[in-house]
Amino acid sequence: MVSVLGSWGRGVVAAGLLLLGASGAAQAQTSVFNFVGDCTDCAAAADTTSFEVRATLVLDGYMQGAELTDENFVAFAYSGSNLVNPYQVLVGGVGGAHEFSALSGSIISGGRQEVYLLFGNGLGFGLTLTGAWYTCSPGPGGDTNGSCNLSFNLDVGTAGSFAAAVPEPASLTMALCGLAALAWRRRAAAA
Repeated sequence: MVSVLGSWGRGVVAAGLLLLGASGAAQAQTSVFNFVGDCTDCAAAADTTSFEVRATLVLDGYMQGAELTDENFVAFAYSGSNLVNPYQVLVGGVGGAHEFSALSGSIISGGRQEVYLLFGNGLGFGLTLTGAWYTCSPGPGGDTNGSCNLSFNLDVGTAGSFAAAVPEPASLTMALCGLAALAWRRRAAAA
């Protein structure tokens, strides 16, 4: 019985390690970067000292520091502010999202970053090497023709950056690791 349990436990551990490797490979294929920026014109409009905005950029097959290409783009979502409505950008513009046009720049989490994203009618999001950033998108004023106006559909800031999101562990991998730990403990207790 102990030898069967031992080989079963080794099998579970081997399966868990394979799944960890597979999930690591999948995570290397899809990268999620979270943007946090202080919106200076939003703060001025709200008569506050700061106004935080957030965005999420999802990329496929991207290695940090490499040049961003259109093929890397999966999705972009902006939280919105008091001047710009929340929006999403997707390839093909499905489900009411803006249609993706172009992506360039590069990202190193916690390091050098420059990102330019264009979508429908000349609207876009940009982050410069200095951390200055902007987004132009339809705002509460209702302008959707692609022209930006400081009064209602342009967010700008001087302190913004992307950080790589910490991936959540896959539940199956966690379950297999738990089973492997139980099998190891049981085997140690039987010995």
